[in-house]
Amino acid sequence: MQTDYNAPVALVAGMITPGGVTEIQSRIAEVALEFGTAVVRGTDVEHEVKAPTADTQEFMGFVAFNQNVDGNIAIDGDVSLVTKGSVAMTVVTAVTVAAGEDAYVVATGGDAGKVTNVSTSNIATGAVFGSAKKNDNLAIVRIDLAK
Repeated sequence: MQTDYNAPVALVAGMITPGGVTEIQSRIAEVALEFGTAVVRGTDVEHEVKAPTADTQEFMGFVAFNQNVDGNIAIDGDVSLVTKGSVAMTVVTAVTVAAGEDAYVVATGGDAGKVTNVSTSNIATGAVFGSAKKNDNLAIVRIDLAK
């Protein structure tokens, strides 16, 4: 039973956090996707999203947590894509981020799809960090895409 109502809630990757209006778009996963990562436009440009593989790809949004999905989102699975609002995102382990800094998506390598404050060779999102990175490598990111 919850006894402390003042304690902060633990973040979960892809968790939508308080902070205003949230807009979600539905897409289909072209590849398996993790909650709390960023995605780009897929091969089927109208319906699919995928993990980034190059810094020239179009950023589409952040993968929201779905309690009805066990583990990752499978290929051809439904993706709830946050395009406006605040969401807990997985941050690159090697960087320190602060609230107010611009958020970029790592485009390639083992960290592809995670967010960082480093712009070089990464994908611009138009989003900003709403918090510093926590011990679990999660930070709140605020986004407002007009798509």
